[in-house]
Amino acid sequence: MNEHASYRYQVSHARSDWVKVMVQLDRPPADALAQCNRVEKLKILKQNAQRQRTDLVYWIEEHGLSPEVAKIGVPTTLNLLFIQCTPHAAEVLVQAPGVTAVMLADERIAGVLRI
Repeated sequence: MNEHASYRYQVSHARSDWVKVMVQLDRPPADALAQCNRVEKLKILKQNAQRQRTDLVYWIEEHGLSPEVAKIGVPTTLNLLFIQCTPHAAEVLVQAPGVTAVMLADERIAGVLRI
């Protein structure tokens, strides 16, 4: 079973109408961060994640998925977003520009990250 098929199986077998997923976003190229100090890197990563979140919100609206997305969390400097959505929306998010992975979020992880 390929990665996407495995993910679809997990999402389709979720027990509720809503699932919480962790969405991994593209990071800036490593060479763009190589000459930066820690503060500069964090600033660049935060700006990148915020821009990617904004772009993803527009993409969700353009694709008519807004009714299927209940909540989009604050982006982290690790380029992660936690999204509460329908299983169908979670499957479609994999196709959004800038999204590198979508996986079911463990509630314990989300709680530790205060999402």
